[in-house]
Amino acid sequence: MERMNEALIQKQFLYDEHHARYKHFRKFMHGKVIDCACGIGYASKIVLANSAVDSYLGVDISDEAVDLASKNFSIENEATFVKGNICDLEYESHSFDTFISMETLEHLEDPNIAIREIKRVLKSTGVFIGSVPVDEYDEKCEAVYGENIYHIQRFNRKALETLLSSEFKYVYIGIMTREIVSKYEPINAESDGIKEDILSHKYNADHGSFLFICSNQPIEVDFHNKFYLAQSLVEYDQEQVIPVFNSMRYAEKLALEREDIINNTEIAYQIKVRKLQDKIEELQIEIGNRQNEQSLTKTNEGGILRGLISQVKQRILNYRKKQ
Repeated sequence: MERMNEALIQKQFLYDEHHARYKHFRKFMHGKVIDCACGIGYASKIVLANSAVDSYLGVDISDEAVDLASKNFSIENEATFVKGNICDLEYESHSFDTFISMETLEHLEDPNIAIREIKRVLKSTGVFIGSVPVDEYDEKCEAVYGENIYHIQRFNRKALETLLSSEFKYVYIGIMTREIVSKYEPINAESDGIKEDILSHKYNADHGSFLFICSNQPIEVDFHNKFYLAQSLVEYDQEQVIPVFNSMRYAEKLALEREDIINNTEIAYQIKVRKLQDKIEELQIEIGNRQNEQSLTKTNEGGILRGLISQVKQRILNYRKKQ
């Protein structure tokens, strides 16, 4: 999944996943915010929900994405959308308080250029918030879904830290994954918070994205694990699995109906051929009878009958070709 379009944003599980990424570091977003590779702009509502944010500028390299974002999410003096390139930003140095770019660096030939541009347009107290897929997760996705030609780079923790630390003094990295979990919540007593208990270590908890925040000023980051509850498994099945199952069932119904049509056509074809063959046999018997009477040798009737047989045989051949 490379871009959230109008169809995909209707998928609740995808919306929840993207929403969680923006929400996790939302409290650090402030002042003038630029969101590069903003897609169709849905994240602007999440960002602007923080009262510390003054304005939101969405930038994307796709004309179509910018048009959709402008149509659906523009707010005068608050949220605007323009076309742009993260590696060549047309803004003055030290223009923004917050720079956001989710799932972008893996698409670039040289992510270092983008990091330098991000550092340039940020104020000295600014923060950079972003995410990239974990390399192992990218490899797993390729094994399951096939090659992703848009992912040029892959990042492990060391590679990402090296890249971000080249321009930022303080770098904080975590991993955000989308997992199927079981949750227990008491209903007759106050909860003392969520406690993590891993039932099985055979599942790789690194299947997701590195979510990071960087700055050249210290940041007070909460290092506790957090769960963002989204759809239940039943709701996911209702939205994703059942429609596919119904489509497969409908396709099977069409295939069976087509098989019936083919079988019925074949039966009709065989009946037609049988009738023509019977006609040939009748004509051949008639020829034989007349030859026995020595009448056909003296007239053109024998030739006429043989011509009729030839025509019937040709009709059989033509009929078979049509099948």
